[in-house]
Amino acid sequence: MTDELVRFRRGAALVLAAVGVVAATAAVLGFPLVFVVGRGPSNVDHFAGVYRSEYSAWLGHDGWRASGAAWIYAAVALAAVAGAGLFAGVVTARGTRALVLVTGPAALVVALGPLLQHLAGAGWSNYSSVGDDFMPFTPVWAVVVLVLWGVAIGSKWSRERRRGSTRIRNSSARGTSGRH
Repeated sequence: MTDELVRFRRGAALVLAAVGVVAATAAVLGFPLVFVVGRGPSNVDHFAGVYRSEYSAWLGHDGWRASGAAWIYAAVALAAVAGAGLFAGVVTARGTRALVLVTGPAALVVALGPLLQHLAGAGWSNYSSVGDDFMPFTPVWAVVVLVLWGVAIGSKWSRERRRGSTRIRNSSARGTSGRH
């Protein structure tokens, strides 16, 4: 590898590790989901007000703060740390296997975490009732997340198989084995 590529991989691993640490900290603290302004027309003032009220409730809560947002932060942390491991060369997977290693644990946590929380009878958070109207939809959420993850993995695997079989066919026509 060139020095430039090594520096890039090291830098990307450090950035992803930092993102993982910040997201894991937010998960442990039960921090409310951060409000992000989109590009399209939206009710920015409403969502900013909801975030301010969630943040105020989080600050004012006396005791351990728990939130369904922790599952989302934990999924981000898992994916970031796994990606950092790939960039740093700690994990040597490629292709579909690398995609599964980075996104698999995150998809399971973000799908099954809120579902288990809902099945246990807990609300979205113990400091606010803002997300409680989402909780009845968690079974649908879990199925949608896992199906979309499966489709993404399946399409990546299918493309790799097609590309590999084409490579083998083309090399056999030239009289080589196709395995380099």
